[in-house]
Amino acid sequence: MPMGLQTSVYVDDVALRRKLEEYKIRFKDFSDPMAKIGELLVASIKKNFEVGGRPAWRPLSPATILRKGHSTILVDTGRLRESVEFKAEREYVEVGSFNMPERIYGEFHQKGTDRIPQREWRVMQPDDRSTIVVIMHEFVRDVVAAKEAISRKSYGGALPW
Repeated sequence: MPMGLQTSVYVDDVALRRKLEEYKIRFKDFSDPMAKIGELLVASIKKNFEVGGRPAWRPLSPATILRKGHSTILVDTGRLRESVEFKAEREYVEVGSFNMPERIYGEFHQKGTDRIPQREWRVMQPDDRSTIVVIMHEFVRDVVAAKEAISRKSYGGALPW
């Protein structure tokens, strides 16, 4: 099973489903919109690092600030932040850190431990969800438009319905 941030997008629009059925469109490859969603989520996660979490991460302890020499959370070398990437497949997109040791380090902070407070850096924001819906609607719109263009060509400019 993929390790990373995951979301599911469902088409719950009766008219849209009817139109897709009417066109006999079967979606088998979502890799293009999945890549767009991956780009969106990578940028969003990196913003989490820039602003100290969304929602805000628990502040560092005074002892940790003294040891580090600064109060910036989860950014000593920047390796975890820079390791965030996506892998778009036909039916899903994985987003997260896939390289060791960043993956392990990232999971400690994502979930927290007895000694490390939870600081969820791999968080999807409400705006991300809205944008994902737009990306999927645009994908469907473009596929339907392409199908109509092919049908018009096949029927000499007039659609049979």
